[in-house]
Amino acid sequence: MISYLFRKYADYLYTKWEKTFLWDMVEPYRRPKSFTLLATIYIAAFYSGVIGAAITEQLYKVLVLVVIIISCFQC
Repeated sequence: MISYLFRKYADYLYTKWEKTFLWDMVEPYRRPKSFTLLATIYIAAFYSGVIGAAITEQLYKVLVLVVIIISCFQC
């Protein structure tokens, strides 16, 4: 009877450790409790990219205009 209890207790401890190990591996992949912070970061990153692209496009246009003006003065 005592060996049976020891075996049951050992099984309980092993499965408890196994469950803890499993959930410790899964926990970093759980969804956050609130998506507000994540959505704010994504929105800020998106609009930063949009603004960066617009600035780059305008700088490119200015650069092309400067190159055309310089080439006209060299003629």
